[in-house]
Amino acid sequence: MSTITNTSSIGATSNAGGPATGRIPTKTMDQQDFLKILVAQVTSQDPLNPNGETDFVSQMTQFSMLEQFKGVQTEMTGLRTGQDLTSANSLLGRIVEVDAGKQDRVLGLVSAVQIEAGKPKVVVGGRSFDVAKIIEVSPPVTETAVQPLANALP
Repeated sequence: MSTITNTSSIGATSNAGGPATGRIPTKTMDQQDFLKILVAQVTSQDPLNPNGETDFVSQMTQFSMLEQFKGVQTEMTGLRTGQDLTSANSLLGRIVEVDAGKQDRVLGLVSAVQIEAGKPKVVVGGRSFDVAKIIEVSPPVTETAVQPLANALP
């Protein structure tokens, strides 16, 4: 079986007497790259000494596993988003203390949940905050306790 080695090169350039800077590749291999390598391997092999079927089966199995892993990763991302939304929704009607930055904290009732850039945010006192910024959560507020609390908030 022929071996494929990584032959990426890092070029150096000079800026008029300045230090040389290297270029670091950032692209990772995807399905198209794998197929290109496989086609190049098949077309450049010795016809009198071809690679065995087991080599191709092994490569195709690895490729199949990679595709399945990508599917699982996508599903896990979707589950995580759903879990974050459920968690944020469970805060509705609760009193929370939120770190508003610059040593400022906001205490108030979670009145709504918004989705911004795919991430749930809670609305406290008319302002939107990341769920991760919540410092403390109090038990749910009953309707009889909401009116005096609403009057006390700025």
